[in-house]
Amino acid sequence: MTGTEMEKSSPQVVEAPQPRNETPTSTKSVTENAEMEKPDQTLKSGIEDQEEPIPHLHMKTYLTVFAICLIYFAQLINVVGAGAVSCKTACS
Repeated sequence: MTGTEMEKSSPQVVEAPQPRNETPTSTKSVTENAEMEKPDQTLKSGIEDQEEPIPHLHMKTYLTVFAICLIYFAQLINVVGAGAVSCKTACS
């Protein structure tokens, strides 16, 4: 097939006209609105006025932290014990 035959058999794509911006934004209108450049102060003041909730820790939280610390301690004892055994066999 030649290029002209492919063009004839291919569907035609109709381009839609691009919409034009009838009211362009000028530099003057943007600089006149100084409120657009400043952040909203009312939103910040509303967030800062709220009090933070007091955390309430349950017994399960203390038990979980204690169990994790106990596991770390057991791993430390295991590493120290393995080092002592390997030194005893290597040093003899």
